Amino acid sequence: MIIFFTKLRRKIPAPAYRLARKLFVSAQVLIPFETKLRFYGRVAKKTVPYSLIRGDDCVLQIGMPSDLLNQGRSRSLLFHFLGPKTLVLVEPDANSVATGHRIFNSFKNARTETIIFEGAVSTFEGKLFLEIANNRQATNKPVLSETIRKTKLGDGKLQTIEVRALPIAVYANRAPDLPSVLSVTTNGGELAVVRQYLGEIQKKDWPRIICIAPPQSGLEIEFEKLGYTSLGLDDRGLSFERNS
Repeated sequence: MIIFFTKLRRKIPAPAYRLARKLFVSAQVLIPFETKLRFYGRVAKKTVPYSLIRGDDCVLQIGMPSDLLNQGRSRSLLFHFLGPKTLVLVEPDANSVATGHRIFNSFKNARTETIIFEGAVSTFEGKLFLEIANNRQATNKPVLSETIRKTKLGDGKLQTIEVRALPIAVYANRAPDLPSVLSVTTNGGELAVVRQYLGEIQKKDWPRIICIAPPQSGLEIEFEKLGYTSLGLDDRGLSFERNS
């Protein structure tokens, strides 16, 4: 879907593009969740990175926004649908965590052990303020100062939450197996999260697949330096496979 909207954005004026996106999101609400899940699940089976998921994989997904969960097209949900051995989800927003528990408990996959942690990823262990859009579209954007918090919250569209922050390796170590797939959806700082994790583990243990959402320019070059090959643009962003 992101490919469709990327092409559409290049062809029509910005106001028309924003309207099309808004109508698409609104239409998603009207479709029964089971129908959306079946549709996106069938698409995922034929689309990277989901089609590359193995039954013995441990997937570590950073970021699980409730808006995408409710639309049935969250990466965490599609990974769950494809049935890896373990799916570890990390999300700082309590509302999104509750949504995740509700959905995953209702649509269980007998092949997959799903573990959800409420918290944020950071370079340190401690407390972190995050900026959250009231529609839950942004779930992991750090707020750096009290002044910024007060200024940005004035329009009522944003709120801040205080969450526990841990290095990504801590979450990875809590998984039953070493993550073979790492997916990061943090609305900023994705590459920093990946670099932090790769820097804390041995190179032989680096994930087989790394997914980044939303897409960013220059990522192909960065991951090529790390020894990964681009799998191209997928439904949420960019995916990379480790060179053998």
